[in-house]
Amino acid sequence: MKSVEVILSPEEAFQEDLFLESLYHKLQLKNDGNTVVQPVKRSIDARSRNVIVRVQCEIASAKERKPVITYS
Repeated sequence: MKSVEVILSPEEAFQEDLFLESLYHKLQLKNDGNTVVQPVKRSIDARSRNVIVRVQCEIASAKERKPVITYS
């Protein structure tokens, strides 16, 4: 599993129909089910005129994907 940070515009980050498509596009990955991009954290950076959203993601193959919620 690999952790990366992706920078998106507010529109890409908060419109659900664009969000995953934008993540795969920025990471140059195909959304074919072999590779899974799991967003972990979104943070808004509004320190300049151009507001950006930093998204922390974990990239894994479909085989090593962990469940989001675990029960013990």
